Amino acid sequence: DPGRESGGRFRAQNQAEAMDDAEPARLLGILVEFTASWPDGVSRTLRRRADWYSSGVGFIGVCGFPALAGAVRVAVHVLAPCRVKLEGGWPASLQELTLSAAARGCLVSVTTGAFAGLPALARVALAVPLDEVGPDAFWGCASLRVFECAGTAYVFGDRAFAGAPLVAADVPGLVRAGAGTFKGCASLGEVNAPALVEAGFGCFEGCVTLRRLVVSPDIERFPNRMCNRCAQLEAVVVGEGRPPNDLRLAVGLAGIGRQAFEGCARLGAGGHPVVLPPSAHTCGESAFAGCASLPGLICDATVLKRRALQGTVSLGEAVVGSALAEAFIDSGVQKIVIRGGGVGLNACAGCRRLESVVFVGKPPRRVDERAFDGCTALREVKIWGPETRSCATASYGCTFDTWCFRGCTSLREVSLATTKRLGLGAFED
Repeated sequence: DPGRESGGRFRAQNQAEAMDDAEPARLLGILVEFTASWPDGVSRTLRRRADWYSSGVGFIGVCGFPALAGAVRVAVHVLAPCRVKLEGGWPASLQELTLSAAARGCLVSVTTGAFAGLPALARVALAVPLDEVGPDAFWGCASLRVFECAGTAYVFGDRAFAGAPLVAADVPGLVRAGAGTFKGCASLGEVNAPALVEAGFGCFEGCVTLRRLVVSPDIERFPNRMCNRCAQLEAVVVGEGRPPNDLRLAVGLAGIGRQAFEGCARLGAGGHPVVLPPSAHTCGESAFAGCASLPGLICDATVLKRRALQGTVSLGEAVVGSALAEAFIDSGVQKIVIRGGGVGLNACAGCRRLESVVFVGKPPRRVDERAFDGCTALREVKIWGPETRSCATASYGCTFDTWCFRGCTSLREVSLATTKRLGLGAFED
């Protein structure tokens, strides 16, 4: 049901317009021209009547056939307006495929696995408005460097281009990308998808040369492993004219998934911290782990989950809602501001550059075991910051658990207002 998909209403409109124009072609019969070229320089144009499938939404199926054996270039030209489905059967020698139409009103889809595993395919250009690229459509096309398409609202299925050496993805009409759509595209340098509102698990995982990613301000979530191991990724842009990594324009963003940016060693290398909108309530496990160049993280209402910022050795300041177990473990963070939440088990253990911790807003209920264990540079802990009217506003106290400040050898003074309990060895060593 296209109405249930991201951008579905636009795709449904595209389909309706295409089929309004396609009805006369159905009555007259539809011819398709195939202009093929072979390595020896021979070129031929073949005309075939495409099969019409009338169940549900009518379409014609366009596929390879024996007469194209050995061809290296095929130009497909549809002679009447209709809905086109590109299917399989293409020769393994195919290097380039183009699709065009003689009249407006066509709409093209690429079916599941249609070109999967073609070893020589290097370029695909679809001049007809695109509706969908199905799952595994170009999976394992080890030479595919260029994919060009038209259209204003289209969808890429799961693993559609996985493993292909695409050099860029300029897809302004892409509204939804499935799981692993571009996974392992090791040559992909930039993705321009300003209409992308929904991305699947591991959508760009392993794109080791990806430097810049542009998505829609209406994006709902950065899913699990979305850009995992994108080692060269420096900038995520939401909306035109926005600074890199400033995601506040994505007012409906629910959060950052597990391992979404893990291993993105260059993220923020230009000095741009990641800034999340108030709607982002969670930052998943290992979400930014290993982001060695990240200068800061501003997410006032966000709960940091386990190891969310592990290994962020260049992190200067982090402003968060609360930090769960091991959220900052072994991070290079220097200052942490916590707005209204607590600090979990080992949350900042081993953060040897951490100098200041400030709690502001709603008082915390708990600072858990070993929360700041081994933070040898920690000098300042302010339990109530400037946004708290008075420590008397706390009707309950805060529990500082066992060894929570153990080994903080630079700590000179701590003000523990309305403390409920001070655990064993809280300030040991």
